[in-house]
Amino acid sequence: MARQYGSDRQARRRKIDRSIFAIVCGIVAMLVLVFGVDSGQYNELISGFTRACRQVTDSTAQVPDGQMIIHMIDVGQGDSVLVQTSEANILIDAGEVGKGDEVLEYLNSVGVERLNWVICTHPHSDHLGGMTAVLKEMPADNVMMPAYPESLEVYERFYLELRGILELKEIPITTAQPGAEYTFGELKMKVLWPADWQFSDDLNDWSTALRFSYGELDFLTCGDITEKAELQLLMSGAAVEAEIIKSSHHGSSYSSCEEFLSAAAPELALISCGKGNSYQHPHDNLLKRYRQHDIKWKRTDVCGNIRVICENGEYTIKTQK
Repeated sequence: MARQYGSDRQARRRKIDRSIFAIVCGIVAMLVLVFGVDSGQYNELISGFTRACRQVTDSTAQVPDGQMIIHMIDVGQGDSVLVQTSEANILIDAGEVGKGDEVLEYLNSVGVERLNWVICTHPHSDHLGGMTAVLKEMPADNVMMPAYPESLEVYERFYLELRGILELKEIPITTAQPGAEYTFGELKMKVLWPADWQFSDDLNDWSTALRFSYGELDFLTCGDITEKAELQLLMSGAAVEAEIIKSSHHGSSYSSCEEFLSAAAPELALISCGKGNSYQHPHDNLLKRYRQHDIKWKRTDVCGNIRVICENGEYTIKTQK
């Protein structure tokens, strides 16, 4: 059963708008009593105050109703994605150690005051190294993490600090369960991976994979899974079709295999990678596969921050550079 989140946010916003309008009318009425104005001036004052207050409330709104915005935040050689609607703010990873402040600055710049969900795809530092810094400052309601074998347990400092801040702030942790669905107004988030029956000794393959659906558009993000996990994900029967995908493992040649791309059939791939990185990400072999499947792409090392604005079944792309 799908879980419903944030359905009363619009009602709260309408209530705030009505309260502001009532205050405006009260102020104008006082001006009329004290200074005396004719009906034309009164109507003009009401109209002007209302426009000003509406601009203030609109400026604090995260996203206009009817839109989903996918933000690929440029964190260099790492990953950080924000999925945002008027009902939800969902942060997926936060880049390497030292990148958390940049992620936090970006979140503030797009009006995020609270995160409904924080998705920790897998405990590698280029994905979760910056998350502690984010959560120290940014309130969060829920955190999702994958289950993985004890033999792959991580004891690195960045991860221990992250677990510590989650405990300190008493943020509930949910284990990623394939098939679980969460609903935020028009936005649906479905967990696809990892499955406890898979066999892999690569922590990348235990990444949390999610499919976001908004109207007629879908966005697929699979962390750093490799071809081995991609094929097992397809075997599970999960629906992976999506117009927009996050390129797994920063555009590695070992991810986004032919079978997976054929099943997902994306139009656009978003690649998060560092300029001049030593891994050759995105790899030429991957880009060749994208060309063969007629997939266009945007990459953070060239474009900086990337925004994909989804509305009425269509999307537009805006880049920093």
